[in-house]
Amino acid sequence: MKFANWLKNNLPASWRHRIEMAQARRLEALLIAASPPDTREAHESGAVQCYMQEMSEIHQWRRELITANYRRKADALSVLFPGYQDEVYWEEVENELTQQTLRCLSPKGEAMLKAAIREERKHRREAVGYWFGIAVGLIGAITGLVSVFKA
Repeated sequence: MKFANWLKNNLPASWRHRIEMAQARRLEALLIAASPPDTREAHESGAVQCYMQEMSEIHQWRRELITANYRRKADALSVLFPGYQDEVYWEEVENELTQQTLRCLSPKGEAMLKAAIREERKHRREAVGYWFGIAVGLIGAITGLVSVFKA
């Protein structure tokens, strides 16, 4: 078990994110498969309440994972992350089981950040393409000069 934890901690962050999101989806699917029936007895026994609390916990975990992943990507590209004061880009996700509230990116915040990350990646690709074009042109010119002087 120690090796598995060590391996997971030393994987690239994007792989860890995918593994954790897959775990969250798997847990959610298992919970949905074992959901209590929508009957009066299930409501009175508290099974439905317990189910809703567990779903709330999984939802909060997924939102937290998504926010952390976007933060990692934005930090790597030096993209400005939206401030916590801007209520449009943030939402409070409450866990009914622990009564804990987290501030996570709202769908609008995710869309804004995704667009900014794509724009920065595009800008960096264009910069590399510019210098690559210059390098290919210089190599072609040098090859042409060498072939002319050899003949």
